[in-house]
Amino acid sequence: MTDNDNPAEFQVSLEDMIPDSGKLVQGELSQYDAKGTPFSVGDVLFGKLRPYLAKYWLADRDGTAGGDIHVYRPADDVEPRFLNYVVGSRGFIRYTEAASKGVKMPRVEWMGLREFTVHRPNAIVQTRIADYLDRETGEIDAMLGKLDELTELLQVRRDAAVMKAIDSHFKGATVPLAFASDAKNFFDGDWVESRDQDPSGEIRLLQLADIGVGKFLDKSNRRVNQEAFERLACREVFPGDVLIARMPDPLGRACVLPTGLGRSITVVDVAVVRADQAKTIPAYLAYVLNSRRFRTLIESLQGGSTRQRISRSRLGQQRIPAVDLDTQRATVDHLDEVTGKIDQMLAKAAELKALLLERRSALITDVVTGRKEVA
Repeated sequence: MTDNDNPAEFQVSLEDMIPDSGKLVQGELSQYDAKGTPFSVGDVLFGKLRPYLAKYWLADRDGTAGGDIHVYRPADDVEPRFLNYVVGSRGFIRYTEAASKGVKMPRVEWMGLREFTVHRPNAIVQTRIADYLDRETGEIDAMLGKLDELTELLQVRRDAAVMKAIDSHFKGATVPLAFASDAKNFFDGDWVESRDQDPSGEIRLLQLADIGVGKFLDKSNRRVNQEAFERLACREVFPGDVLIARMPDPLGRACVLPTGLGRSITVVDVAVVRADQAKTIPAYLAYVLNSRRFRTLIESLQGGSTRQRISRSRLGQQRIPAVDLDTQRATVDHLDEVTGKIDQMLAKAAELKALLLERRSALITDVVTGRKEVA
């Protein structure tokens, strides 16, 4: 399909598509002013930016798709639901990954996909396959929905536990966040471009994706060498430093850098607090920064026309409790015990969700490729 300068009233952007699900987010969708690609009922939409996310959707109404979305219109003898499952299959996603271009923001274009080979049974078999997958994936999706509900409840319980322990601290004396360290130890990460990176470098380049809510996620594997470190005048981060994400999601999430990573630096959209431990315990500071009270404040201050963020200077102006070290230690000990139990349950839910998603993907792939026959 080709672009249209007059978007329809119903618009779908890449942010509206849920990875690995074939669904759109619930609630109000994003709106944009740029031209898009028109689509009709029965067309299949696929996110061409970072295709490994497997964002696809079978249109149930007419509309306009954002610029980073392909629109596939099934041929007359192709069941739309069958095409949708083909696009969501593991084979297609892997093909798009191989055909994509770009390092930081890989994209795949139609010319790179047109040679993808599709198992194409007759229309009757396609309908039978689609009916079968509708039933089977529907059951899996129902279980995934229950897991999402459980995860949300556990997150609410975790947030409530943190707020119960910390909220009263905000009612006493407070100081700006920047006061948790001296000026030279409250800094942003380094501006490191793709060309400056070296996969075999000896220095880890930590990413936003590594920073979780109170937990270091260890998701990335970017590196730089000593030459780039010196040329860019990078600043090393150390175990015990508190890393704060200045971009979503969520904005302002923080964690304490653990031991065992070796030499490390971090990207520019991460603020680093090297706490003065004579007055601030890093783990306590992380709990404060991840509290609902502090995060709500940060979210109200974010700026940026396209990518929301908060500056380090503005972040440093926000006030945190000024409580004594004994109170901080007692709070950390209590919250480590309470949130630790909740985090174990969250981890089990995430593990089960990953298994179900893998089962869903494998089932779709086996059926649309003909490896598994359906009655």
